[in-house]
Amino acid sequence: MADAETEIRRALAEYLQDPTKADLDPELVVLARGLSALPVYADMGGVLLLRPSGEVLVVHSNQEWTEKAEYEEVGDPEWISHAYRCCVRLYPRLKAAVAALEAS
Repeated sequence: MADAETEIRRALAEYLQDPTKADLDPELVVLARGLSALPVYADMGGVLLLRPSGEVLVVHSNQEWTEKAEYEEVGDPEWISHAYRCCVRLYPRLKAAVAALEAS
């Protein structure tokens, strides 16, 4: 799991340097920076982000997305799996890291 955390931290650092490389709205960098989490999915309802610890966060779209945006930890296993799948799609090099999270 420590390797997974390191890989996700590295991907987050790279994302923060150039958010245009991910196939998401580059404005999500504000949330990524504020929550120390990698954006993995966004739709009109909100955004899912993955912390290096493996925790999946949701920020709903009923608020301004700033560094102080309110968030919740996702507890629903289906949404967690969805976030992991999206993570691998957007950041293929994190496939082994996500597999380690799923196994833990």
